[in-house]
Amino acid sequence: MIRLAIVIILASVIVPAHAQQKPIKEEIVGAWSLVAVTADLANGTSAEPFGANPKGTIIFTPDGHFALFQSRSELPKIAANDRAKATAEEAAAIVGGSIAWAQHLPICWVGRPRSASSRRSTPAS
Repeated sequence: MIRLAIVIILASVIVPAHAQQKPIKEEIVGAWSLVAVTADLANGTSAEPFGANPKGTIIFTPDGHFALFQSRSELPKIAANDRAKATAEEAAAIVGGSIAWAQHLPICWVGRPRSASSRRSTPAS
């Protein structure tokens, strides 16, 4: 089974030692740019399923929802300029090189592998 670890490097906030830090659920609220996606494979190796320079955004809301889009940096353009008229090759490259999903995920789960329900995704899974 492939465990997909989305590595998001969040901008560091320098807080003086005497200041009280916010809990993680408050620190991550907002929109973030994706910088890397690594899949840890069952055989102990790892891979970059969206290439070395993936593109994407993840948005966390204060009430525990998130939405994510990630893709390979080199997705093809659809020649017909109409997604309903994509060739089989164009569609396969786009579907195989991108994913989007949204769901409610309690913030206490951040950084912990979990399965969750109420997920919406493309392609549907």
